[in-house]
Amino acid sequence: MFEKASYKNYILNNRGLLYITGFYEPHKVSGRKESENFFIYHPKKEILTLGIVFSKFTDQDTADNYPTFSIITTPANPLLEEIHNEKKRMPLIIDEKDRDTWLFAEGKGEIQNLMVPFQGDLEEHQVYRVTGARGEETNRPNIQEKWTGQTSLF
Repeated sequence: MFEKASYKNYILNNRGLLYITGFYEPHKVSGRKESENFFIYHPKKEILTLGIVFSKFTDQDTADNYPTFSIITTPANPLLEEIHNEKKRMPLIIDEKDRDTWLFAEGKGEIQNLMVPFQGDLEEHQVYRVTGARGEETNRPNIQEKWTGQTSLF
């Protein structure tokens, strides 16, 4: 984060929080092309916050500016090591007690101290795979429901 050209100009001064109810992670199954997908969330369905960096993107053709952000990742905790089993990473989850510290941290050391795998409780369940096939509706509420098909993970 502090050396990569795409992030180093933003990590010190352009940090933010993304409030979510959960997130999706892929699970690679040996011998299969398509991954299985899991929805990760707080056990009590509370809001999670992800650490982000933000910037403005300038379209070179039109000179229009667009706000953009990137979700920061960390090495995976034990649950996400099982699920995100190829790259073994996870989004940076900022604990509620650390939100202000993340936003107002001064200096590389203070920021790095917060960039660790989440140690709190998370739950997961396998979800229906949406392929985005032509004509298929991909924005539907039941996508977060538990998949009742065969699961290879748990």
